[in-house]
Amino acid sequence: MSLRIHVLALLRRLQRELNMAYLYISHDLSTVHNLCDRVLVMYLGRIIEMGARRMSSTTAARLHTRLLSQSRSPIDR
Repeated sequence: MSLRIHVLALLRRLQRELNMAYLYISHDLSTVHNLCDRVLVMYLGRIIEMGARRMSSTTAARLHTRLLSQSRSPIDR
C-alpha cells in the first residue's frame, strides 16, 4: 500500500475514534472525497460552491468546480 493510503486511513481512524474534525485544504479532490463530509470550493480567495463530498463534474454548479473534479488522475476515477 502507498503512504497516501496509510495516512488517509490514519486520519479517518483518528477522526472516528477521537471525534475529530479537520480543515483539509487540497487541490486533490479524490483525497478530499475520501476524507471529507462537506466540500467548499474556492476561486480567487472566495468560496464559490459548497456541497456534499461527492460533488462531481456533473453535479457541480460552477465551471471551476467541474474542472477541478475532472482534473483527477485516471487512477483515482
